[in-house]
Amino acid sequence: IEFNTNGKKVTITGDTLDLTSFDCVELGGDITFENINLKFKDGCEVYTSGHSVTIAESATVTGVPAALYGGTRSGYCEETDLTVLSGNYSSIYGGGSLDKVGGNARLNVGGNTNAACDETSHSATYLIYGGSNSGTVNGDAEFNFCGNAKANYIYGGGYLAGSKVAGKCQLNISGAKAMSVYGGSRNGGVVYNTEVNMDSGWCSQIFGGSEHSAITGSTKLNLIGGTVERRIYGGCYNNWTTSWSTNYIVTGTSDVVIGADLAYSGDYDEGDNSIVAGSRYSNSESEIASLYIETQSAYDNLKSKIGFALAGVDGYDNLYIANVKQ
Repeated sequence: IEFNTNGKKVTITGDTLDLTSFDCVELGGDITFENINLKFKDGCEVYTSGHSVTIAESATVTGVPAALYGGTRSGYCEETDLTVLSGNYSSIYGGGSLDKVGGNARLNVGGNTNAACDETSHSATYLIYGGSNSGTVNGDAEFNFCGNAKANYIYGGGYLAGSKVAGKCQLNISGAKAMSVYGGSRNGGVVYNTEVNMDSGWCSQIFGGSEHSAITGSTKLNLIGGTVERRIYGGCYNNWTTSWSTNYIVTGTSDVVIGADLAYSGDYDEGDNSIVAGSRYSNSESEIASLYIETQSAYDNLKSKIGFALAGVDGYDNLYIANVKQ
């Protein structure tokens, strides 16, 4: 079904909007849903088609859509602007599914979104992407993750190998919770530059780069506050048991900034409790990784956790304490 507002910006309120008969819902205008019960069919797909759409915290959402998109199903849109403050969604995308976003993708996820999520679980039940499923964002992807929102995995970029963010992926975390955080993409998507900022909230592990692909640019991880339980890596993820199974790295610079108010517990039962300015990979000459720690006391508290010695990973190429290079 398609909702068309004929170019007008509208607010929809009322008792119940029952959409459970539809596998696909496409919105054709700028819409705010508030003080209403939105009923979706479990597993449906919802496309906001590049319009400015808000699902307010006052809206009650029943049913769990498989995907909520800021962009289109298979067509072009100039930009996206999606705000989600309530409901549970298997996946949320700032971009679209298959085609192109000509400019920037903007995604705000907050309120009580994904209240049903167990954010401590490794299960990929609730995932959020600043970019597209397999399409391109020609501009920047800006993703704000805030309030009491939760997810298992969040990404500044897109999902599949066909996805791409031509500009910068910027992921801002303030108060929300996720098991794993990646500034880049999930499964082979192309990302050039990332910036992740965290001033409050919680995550088990956080990476400035991608999960299953390299970053052909630079990453920056600003951890000003909040809590990280397990891993801090400025670069990309690679699996290691007794040897490396992949070799994804950052081809430019990889910076990690740790503020005095960040709480790092290093409490996890697998033994890989690491702070590394670069990628989770054996030391690479092509990766320039710098670790900035705001105060001497913060460094003293964290220094035993820097590096992944078991796998031969140093913590940094350059170390700065209180802005002084060591």
